[in-house]
Parts: sequence; structure tokens; C-alpha cells
Amino acid sequence: MILIRWWQEQYIEQVAQVVSDIVNCSFSTGVVLSDLKIAKITPIFKQGDRQITTNYRPISILPFFGKIVEKAMCKRLNDYVDKKSILYKSQCGFRKGHSTDLALINMQDLITKAIDMKKFVLLRN
Repeated sequence: MILIRWWQEQYIEQVAQVVSDIVNCSFSTGVVLSDLKIAKITPIFKQGDRQITTNYRPISILPFFGKIVEKAMCKRLNDYVDKKSILYKSQCGFRKGHSTDLALINMQDLITKAIDMKKFVLLRN
């Protein structure tokens, strides 16, 4: 058992180094290997008649190395945006800890306060 764990740790370190090199190279050059962007499209049956093509939805299966590069870039971009305070403080929907539900509650609170102060409330689309 100890020999297997040592073997796993040795290869994990080697694989982690290779993955790290790929991600860092991609960041420094601004290039993502084209092989990491090729998806296998698989139709998944939803319901109804199997002969009708609109009863299927496509799913894309991407290479896992591409997903690692994508997640690393997403983390890097989010850290940069947070550090530089680029987004409006009430921006919701895709930020951690800022759901669209929170935006609706905030809007409801603003409307309630305006009504309590006998002010008009106008919303436009």
C-alpha cells in the first residue's frame, strides 16, 4: 500500500508540473492550443418522437486539459476584476456571493422605501 501511494505521488507531481507548464505557456503567449478547443458534440434525447431532430439537445464534450486552462483563466480574470474593483458593487448574476435573487431583493427594498416616503416608483424595460 505504501509503495502504491509513493508511485501515485510521484506521477501526480510530474503530471501537475506538465499541466502547470501548459497553463503558464498559454498565459504568457496568449495562445490556447487548438486541440484543447475541439469538442465532441453528442445529441441527447429529450422526449417525444426519436425521429424528430428537435427532440434532441446537443452537448459538447471538451478535453479536460482545456477545461483546466479555462478554469485557471477564469480564476485569474476574477481575481484581477476584484482587485481592481472594475465591476459595479451591485453587479449580480455571475459573481460569487452575488446572485440574481439578491438583485431582486435589493430592487424590492428600494421600491418599498420609495413608497414609504410617498415617492413615485417608475420601472422601464
